[in-house]
Amino acid sequence: MERTGNLSSTLAIMTQTNSSTVTLSQAGACNYEMMEFLEVKFWLIVVAGSVVYSFGMITNLMLLVVL
Repeated sequence: MERTGNLSSTLAIMTQTNSSTVTLSQAGACNYEMMEFLEVKFWLIVVAGSVVYSFGMITNLMLLVVL
């Protein structure tokens, strides 16, 4: 909740200094909504990244042993 207040006050200050047309109602529209399956996507990326990393390390070690 604190971030929304800080964002609103920051945009209000920007509105005053830069003569932009951002209103406080538009500034309050900036909020964070958690996407569906965000944590699942994160873990899938971690697992897939670990597999790619492991494959790369194994192939590099094999190349080192062969040479």
